[in-house]
Amino acid sequence: MVKLIIFILISCNSYASTTISPIAGIDFSSDESKPNLVFIMKNGLVGKLPFHDLKTLFLLNEGTKNHKVFEINMDQDRLITGVRAMGETPPIQNNEIAFPVDRFTPSVLPDMQVATAVFDELNPKWRRRAECFNKAHVWVYEENQKRKLNLMKVFLFFTSKYIWDYNWNWWFHVSPYVMVSENNNITENVIDYTFMKGPTKMHDWTNYFIIPHTECPTVEKYSDYDQHQQESYCYLIKKSMYYWQPQDIENLEKTGAEKNSFLMDEVSAAYWQAF
Repeated sequence: MVKLIIFILISCNSYASTTISPIAGIDFSSDESKPNLVFIMKNGLVGKLPFHDLKTLFLLNEGTKNHKVFEINMDQDRLITGVRAMGETPPIQNNEIAFPVDRFTPSVLPDMQVATAVFDELNPKWRRRAECFNKAHVWVYEENQKRKLNLMKVFLFFTSKYIWDYNWNWWFHVSPYVMVSENNNITENVIDYTFMKGPTKMHDWTNYFIIPHTECPTVEKYSDYDQHQQESYCYLIKKSMYYWQPQDIENLEKTGAEKNSFLMDEVSAAYWQAF
């Protein structure tokens, strides 16, 4: 029953909304009875743009290429009712310094008792409708400051296939996870304080969100998700604690530069937006 209630909260928002955000991408419909899917970067929501609204589709598509920020109005069913271009975000700059992946070494906790202690002390005082990426960023930052832990994050990306088949609201979710030494093995345990009651094995965590409990392949690049929307219901991308939003993963693929430290402007924004 609890899981059903949480599913309704995730999948069936009952309020209209206005969001100012860049667009992460558009899934173009080939069926005129179905709208286009618009992936909103700021809050991870998926908006539905009527198939025949070609004017707005062109505006969003061209604006995405040109780094535009939009004001997007949606009704309670996530149908996009209005779009207005607001300005531009700075384009991604190529960076000649490519930090190797092995600069970051995740902490390995000695047992599940410590993992549970970490979970229990995560900051629970987030604002209503706080976004998952902001909460996750504050949690890993605070654990790094308190316990000197190098935590990992797992980004769960929902494909357009899953969004259509289950009328799903979101195109991604993200949470920290910890590496734990158990029975001579190292296990991955997600510490998703929003939806879980304690550290949760990776597969059990994805099963909570993926209704048919199908496997979510782990991939390396953002394009492995973005360009394979019909081949799986979901994908996982695992990154260090320094990665804040999906755009960071996309930028890594475009520039080759790893994030190897916290950017305090991002940490401050995460606190301001979520707590």
